[in-house]
Amino acid sequence: MTAAVPHTFDEPYLPRNILIASAIAAAALIGVPVYVYYNGVTGYEVVAYLFYHLVPGFSITAGYHRLFSHRAYQAHWTVRLFFAFWGAAAVQNSILAWSQHHRVHHKFVDDPVKDPYPVTRGLLHAHIGWVLKKQNHNPELDRINLNDLQNDWVVRWQHKYYWPLVALTNVIIPVGLGYLVDRPLGMFMFATVLRLFIVENIMFSTNSLCHWFGRQPYTDQNSARDSHVLGFFLLGEGYHNYHHRFEYDYRNGYNWYELDPSKWLIAGLAWLGLTSHLKRASTSQVANAMSLMAMKRAEKRLSSRAEWETTKARLEEYRQSMLEKVRTLEELLEQTKADLNARHPEAAARLAALKARIDEARAQFQQARDEWRAQLRLAFQAPATA
Repeated sequence: MTAAVPHTFDEPYLPRNILIASAIAAAALIGVPVYVYYNGVTGYEVVAYLFYHLVPGFSITAGYHRLFSHRAYQAHWTVRLFFAFWGAAAVQNSILAWSQHHRVHHKFVDDPVKDPYPVTRGLLHAHIGWVLKKQNHNPELDRINLNDLQNDWVVRWQHKYYWPLVALTNVIIPVGLGYLVDRPLGMFMFATVLRLFIVENIMFSTNSLCHWFGRQPYTDQNSARDSHVLGFFLLGEGYHNYHHRFEYDYRNGYNWYELDPSKWLIAGLAWLGLTSHLKRASTSQVANAMSLMAMKRAEKRLSSRAEWETTKARLEEYRQSMLEKVRTLEELLEQTKADLNARHPEAAARLAALKARIDEARAQFQQARDEWRAQLRLAFQAPATA
């Protein structure tokens, strides 16, 4: 008989948080329709809603999450200050507190005791329940390393003045602008009340739906999943399986066609010189992760077949060939980058030769990848032998 873990699920509810959440929900679901019924909607209110939906949203996804929590890239102080200011408008706590919870989440993902918002305690708990409770059961929150954030003056400033910033961005600015267009209450109802209700529920889906709905193409070591639908609504955060496998990558959507506007924003700021040192998982790392998952799926479905061990050995041979080719390509690309940085007289001639080798290596990798995929399809399509 195992002893019960003390103080695991007995966190007290926080009346303040329940009151705030209930008030926002009631005002959004009842107050906004009543306001619209009697006053209508103007373009000013629509524009205010869209601004407050996107700017604080990106301040969370590209700022709080990928910049501050994961250090996936570096940013000029003006960008950090922008994300800190408008991130407060999202009312998801300060950068320091948000990152504290998030780093513990990644370190202990799905652990019902140590993960601050584990889906293993239920979808509702991961979505909103954890926000309404005091995190008194989790000593890991005090142990996680936050030195890098505590050394950033922008983070310290925002943490110190967080609640005044919340009031400024959510009340003073929208109401003040509302007076300029003779719609103070309407601007507040749309930019703050309705937006907070909708955006908070969308963003909280990262902790709930993104650990419950979708595919697992990169890892099955945790509950995180990828979803194009959630990626669209979450400004790119819906590619959560990739993120939990390569959390240091500034991209959540790895493929070009995956809707990740947060990575496009970060890359665009890099083009302007405002962000730098964008971290990326290498092509070989991603190919290795995806092919390992494909092998796991194949083994799960085909291991009962008599010929599985032979098929498995053949698939692994093609997989290793593909990985060898992509690593060769990466080495050539690194060599090219080093030659470009060196700028010595022989660089031009070397680069011309390297370009031809890179083209050949890329073609070989693509061929090896196609052969691996073809072998995988054949394995699934082949009839079982008696």
